Amino acid sequence: MKKLKVIWVLCIIAAFIFCKDNALAQDCKQGQDAVLYYLQAVKADDRDFKACLCLGDAYSDAGKPVHALRYFSKGIRIIERDPRVIAKNRHLFENYRKKLTALKKIHLYQDETALGNHLDPNGARKLGVLPKIETHVEFDTNQTTIKDDWQAQLDTLAEVLGKDKMRPYKFIIQGHTDIRGTDGDNYKLSLGRAKAVKRYLKSKGVASASFLSVDGKGESRSLDRKSGESDANWHRRNRRVVFISCNKGDDKENCLRKRKAD
Repeated sequence: MKKLKVIWVLCIIAAFIFCKDNALAQDCKQGQDAVLYYLQAVKADDRDFKACLCLGDAYSDAGKPVHALRYFSKGIRIIERDPRVIAKNRHLFENYRKKLTALKKIHLYQDETALGNHLDPNGARKLGVLPKIETHVEFDTNQTTIKDDWQAQLDTLAEVLGKDKMRPYKFIIQGHTDIRGTDGDNYKLSLGRAKAVKRYLKSKGVASASFLSVDGKGESRSLDRKSGESDANWHRRNRRVVFISCNKGDDKENCLRKRKAD
């Protein structure tokens, strides 16, 4: 009888912990409902970390790791501000820290370990390997503002670019536009987008004096249109900033001439 009581108590404790860990999942919304829930929640209380974590889950389920990474990070940062909140939400905190770590390891745009391997000094010299930044940033029509959706990607990139082993390399931040508008206006707009990205990276601690430079191409490097692609989607893909890696010692013009990069 005594053993049965002990087992019964242990079952109750286990059920309590399980429910506690899964309570957030039960409260979370999906798809557009998750976005609306988040907007309403943070408007009422900008410290609502559960709204951030819920939206991160929704984006993760939708196959959008960049978005998920941003909102998981935001929710965890809010929890970390107060040890009392951590203590009260210990299981939730540890669970989402694991999710965040896993998401960083499989991050779509930058594998830091692979980048470190490419930047091995001897290997890089032998193979002529350049660190390639597989990322881009998209903009709204006639805008140079970096939207929230793209900031998580640039935050991760800033962490990588801020490492000492990146110092010997130079990068060009190149802006582009869609085909609408005049050549002159589009050139100014594309250069403005590149400068906005450089400013953002600098605000995140990337020393950009000689390390990063900017370039504007206007509409002159328009991407090929996909079969059956709508005007709206084609224009969206062209409103972008991309990163170009340069050889050591190359100035901006030599780099652009050699790479013929888009």
